[in-house]
Amino acid sequence: MPSRPDPGADPVVLVRVAEVLGSAPREAGAAMLVGPEDGEGTIGGGALEWRAQAIAREMLATGEASRRATLPLGPALGQCCGGQVTLAFTLTTREAARAALDEADDDLP
Repeated sequence: MPSRPDPGADPVVLVRVAEVLGSAPREAGAAMLVGPEDGEGTIGGGALEWRAQAIAREMLATGEASRRATLPLGPALGQCCGGQVTLAFTLTTREAARAALDEADDDLP
């Protein structure tokens, strides 16, 4: 699991789709990294991804270590999928997040 960043490290928030109920743009396990001014990967785009980036950048600004958010994918979020996703956010370093993602990819069949 990614570790909390040291001062001076390249901080990012690792955002993972932790759970999906109903229709969603990506499956559980999909992930992206969000830095202060950039990002890598996708959890489905659109308003869902925009909201996830906003939460992640708030965490970067405050130093909050982790958070979970459950978001309905309907008209209130501007998504047409109709399902619901739970996102897991972890403050870490870019290096540690990439290592965690590579390890997860190695576990795929």
